Amino acid sequence: MDISASSDSIKANVPNRYSLVVLAAKRAKQIREGSPVLINTTSTNWLTIALEEIAAGKVNYIEAPEIPDDEAPHNPAIEARLAANARQSAAMQMLDASLSAVHESDVETDEIDTESIDEDSLDAIDTDSGNTAEELLTTAISED
Repeated sequence: MDISASSDSIKANVPNRYSLVVLAAKRAKQIREGSPVLINTTSTNWLTIALEEIAAGKVNYIEAPEIPDDEAPHNPAIEARLAANARQSAAMQMLDASLSAVHESDVETDEIDTESIDEDSLDAIDTDSGNTAEELLTTAISED
């Protein structure tokens, strides 16, 4: 089967190019892993076979229904990691503000509120320097 000749039939079965790429890739992987080929073809290329199956209407695109956020399944591990990331981000912002104030001599080092920084957040890595928040804070205090 000539793929270019069947582009109209592919367009009828798949709503857009992105969906076509995803569908063809997934089907090609299934064929590579041993799923039976659904059409008669002389091609040995998994992607070509997948595209020919889509053009023949043997493989179809089905759009998944949208799930409202309040009905979406919750993963406690992911939610815990997101909360930890939020705490680390807040701690880094507090640290940045404290360090800026120290370097501008607006605040004495003994006025920095280190007690309000969460222990886990002190392990956050500053992407500019590669240091942890705790190392940055210790350095800033010891420099003054």
